Amino acid sequence: MIKVIYNLLVNITGIFIRVLAIFSRKIRLGVIGRKESFNKIASSINENEKVIWIHCSSLGEYEQGLPVIKKLKEKYNSHKIVLTFLSPSGYEVKKTSSEVDLVIYLPLDSNRNSKKFIKALHPELVVFVKNEIWPNYLKYIKKYKIKSALVCGLFKKDDIKFSWPFNFLANSILKFDYVLVQDEESKNTIQSLGHNNTHVCGDTRFDRVDSTSSQDDSIKYIDQFKSDKLCLVAGSIWKEDQIILVDYINGSKENIKFILAPHEIDKNKINSLRNSINKPSILYSKISEYNIDRNVLIIDNVGMLARLYKYANLAYIGGAMGSSGLHNTLEPAAFGIPIIIGKNYSKFPEAKKMISLGGMFSVNNLQEFEKHVESFTRSKLTAGEIGQINLNFILKNKGATNKIMNYL
Repeated sequence: MIKVIYNLLVNITGIFIRVLAIFSRKIRLGVIGRKESFNKIASSINENEKVIWIHCSSLGEYEQGLPVIKKLKEKYNSHKIVLTFLSPSGYEVKKTSSEVDLVIYLPLDSNRNSKKFIKALHPELVVFVKNEIWPNYLKYIKKYKIKSALVCGLFKKDDIKFSWPFNFLANSILKFDYVLVQDEESKNTIQSLGHNNTHVCGDTRFDRVDSTSSQDDSIKYIDQFKSDKLCLVAGSIWKEDQIILVDYINGSKENIKFILAPHEIDKNKINSLRNSINKPSILYSKISEYNIDRNVLIIDNVGMLARLYKYANLAYIGGAMGSSGLHNTLEPAAFGIPIIIGKNYSKFPEAKKMISLGGMFSVNNLQEFEKHVESFTRSKLTAGEIGQINLNFILKNKGATNKIMNYL
């Protein structure tokens, strides 16, 4: 009965999304993209080719899965690698990725779509990244005896998916050949369902950020913008983060350069942010040697943030001041700098760990933010020692990719 309800809800969701697409460009991109998925498979994959299918929900999961994708390319160099996304925020950024052979949207998890998709793609190996669980796709993966693995899984016993009636979703995990998780709690949770091929491999994000920080990947004009000043990079910031940051910038007498990277690249919102700052500012799209002396640089593109932390003496990571969710704190940690975040971080184990180690600081308001920033600006030695704590945390937790590849 639960399966019948699920399939009905999937079909209703498809209708509902098409209605919402009239009013939302982002949703419309997904609707149009999913219509094209089968045609793209037909034009790019022939029936004799060997295929590996990697599925990521969005951009964050892609970054997490990328070290595994690179290793799969090395190990299975005669296979084509197909990458699917659920979200436009992942697909639109990576649709031309050179790391894989084909990037498409994943059609909705209806019984018809999933069967048609699996038969058209005929993969020899399927890898889902993190907590992606799609019952109908997993049903046909199992039915056609395709090797499968969920990697970088992170689960808690009190997750809603493990409670009735949602445990129908959780039980679909049993259809994976391997469930490769980040920690012991996740392993115990999945084993309690009866899955005996569950192994702790760790989190590939540590490998990913370590690789990024090791690259000599300079960004034009940033060195000149920073000059010999201290630089605070605020990454993936939302409205709640911007309120504190703008208040600090406008009132600060410290000799600091600020780089602000909003999470949403929206022209009107970025102009509003810029207008709220009373110090000289410039958009990255407008920067040149003639206006490089501004105090504040606002990033108005996607894909640059991870490399910007290379220039930072201190990072603020957005999302935890409100309810949108803390963004990637491992990226700045890999560059060995202190990190400040907002107050809502309880669901992010890496943040909890770095706070307990003393490399990250949570703030509730402007006053607390100001106290931490000023302590770092007055003592480069202290900031360096604190940043080293974060770098050591990254180095200690590397190696998940190689462990995962032992099962693939």
